[in-house]
Amino acid sequence: MIQGYAEPKQSKIFWQGRKFISLAVNIEADNNIIKLSWKLNHVLDKIRPRLPTEMDIYQIFDQPKVIGKAITILISSLYDAVLIILYV
Repeated sequence: MIQGYAEPKQSKIFWQGRKFISLAVNIEADNNIIKLSWKLNHVLDKIRPRLPTEMDIYQIFDQPKVIGKAITILISSLYDAVLIILYV
């Protein structure tokens, strides 16, 4: 893990017309991304009330939600395939 500021200074980042700081959280191999997401959301919920009024935290991308949707689609497709095979 590397902590610190990027050198040389990176360009400014904007989201919805406002400057922001990008923070990426990566998971180590063989760990549960769903549990990490729950823990991270719990920590963020504790931090938000303590932030200055002009500051907020937004989650731009939530990989566990994407994975959950993909699994739901896969199970639905499998269910449909089994029904089609049984019908034929």
